[in-house]
Amino acid sequence: MPGGSSPSRRSFGVLFAPVVLRLALAVTFIWAGLGKIVATMPIDEGQAAKLASMGVNVGQGSSAAPASAPASEPGPPPAPSSAPGPAHSPIAPTPEERAVRPDAAAAAADAREGQPQPASAAQPEPGDPAAASQRKVRRIWGLALRIHESASPGVDHGGTPRMKLWPEAIGSGNWPRYFAIAVVVAELGGGVLLALGLLTRLGALALAGVMLGAMWLDQIGPAMQAGTTVLWVLPAHDAWDVAAWRPILWQLSLLCAAVAVALLGAGAPSLDRALGWGGRGDDDDL
Repeated sequence: MPGGSSPSRRSFGVLFAPVVLRLALAVTFIWAGLGKIVATMPIDEGQAAKLASMGVNVGQGSSAAPASAPASEPGPPPAPSSAPGPAHSPIAPTPEERAVRPDAAAAAADAREGQPQPASAAQPEPGDPAAASQRKVRRIWGLALRIHESASPGVDHGGTPRMKLWPEAIGSGNWPRYFAIAVVVAELGGGVLLALGLLTRLGALALAGVMLGAMWLDQIGPAMQAGTTVLWVLPAHDAWDVAAWRPILWQLSLLCAAVAVALLGAGAPSLDRALGWGGRGDDDDL
């Protein structure tokens, strides 16, 4: 028929278009799953306590702040340098200060207190947030913290309870840890299944579920919680702010690709087709 595509050309598209989507999804989700296992993130003492209550073994790790060295024995005072630095230079009182405050030494001491101290003298105090943030955990446990905080968001500045983004019953106890592990298993397992074309529809549905959860916890849920939405669910970003819209558009693209693979099947080549598990949709010659 003039102007129409041949059945063989349409069959080629149906069989090989899912392969392109499979490979893109496999690379993306295998990378994302490995990142949650390999990469680390800093946490504070409060977050470490929450993770410990979930059954996560939170250690100091190699990046923890080293223990303070014992104080050395006092020695003789150092000899004055010919060119002392500004942090150590004594500041002599002016004649006016001598007239107002006879105690010139006290005036000079007060002036020295306002000078910056050398960096070597600044030691982190126990419980200092900067020192506590040196404790690091795998990023998978950051996801567990996100799930816990979504179920227990606390109150806003006015004391009004915030909207819960996750059921409290499964956002407490060890459930956040279980869900974080499940997400990583779905990302890695689904990515590998799509790369091989094995149980493709099942793997694609698992990845679609991961993306639905990500869009809710990262974008839609927080926007609704803050009351800053457009069309009831979309974050209220500027219409042409590409950087602001990029995360949710990327998540939406991955969601649509996963749903397309779940509907189309693995295509060819794939283990599903080799084993005869592709279904009628994969073998339709149109």
